[in-house]
This record gives sequence, C-alpha cells and structure tokens, in this order.
Amino acid sequence: MFFKQIRDETVSVFRFNIVKIILLKSDIIALALRNRRFCVVKP
Repeated sequence: MFFKQIRDETVSVFRFNIVKIILLKSDIIALALRNRRFCVVKP
C-alpha cells in the first residue's frame, strides 16, 4: 500500500514535468516563429 502511494506520486510528478516541458517547448517554438515572421517582414 505504501509503495503504491509512492509510485502514484512519482507518476503524477513525472506527468506534470512532461506537460511542463511540452508547454515550455511550444512557447519557445511560438516565440521563434513569431521572431522569424517579423524578420521576414523587414526588407
């Protein structure tokens, strides 16, 4: 029972970190695309 609780907490923390990494990467990609678009607009 105790080990199951530890495993569940570990899994939830792991999932949270994955979501955080995905959100961070999508923010970086969005920022890069935005910067690239502005660079293309400038002559």
